Amino acid sequence: MTITVLGIYCREDKEGVFFLVNGKKKKDLWPLIKEQTDPETTFVYTDSAKSYHNVDELFDDAIHMTVNHKKGEFVDRVVKDNHINSIENQNKLLKKRSSHIDL
Repeated sequence: MTITVLGIYCREDKEGVFFLVNGKKKKDLWPLIKEQTDPETTFVYTDSAKSYHNVDELFDDAIHMTVNHKKGEFVDRVVKDNHINSIENQNKLLKKRSSHIDL
């Protein structure tokens, strides 16, 4: 079984939460995203993982923007706000702190 760490970060509040999720598919992640994200969210930023394709469908008027880490893209060349660096930095700290914990 695949355990995924799902991170959700609000750029306005500068707060984030992390969840351990059994699996990495839409059916595993989307319910948490829907539950934990403001329904009036206007922008959703993710990496290009298949499980996030069309995630903007969870919200009435959201725009979904992605970066492709596999292609070395961490900040969009045109839209500089299109990145997930804030959550990636928090994820790195979380992994570092929890590296001694067995799941």
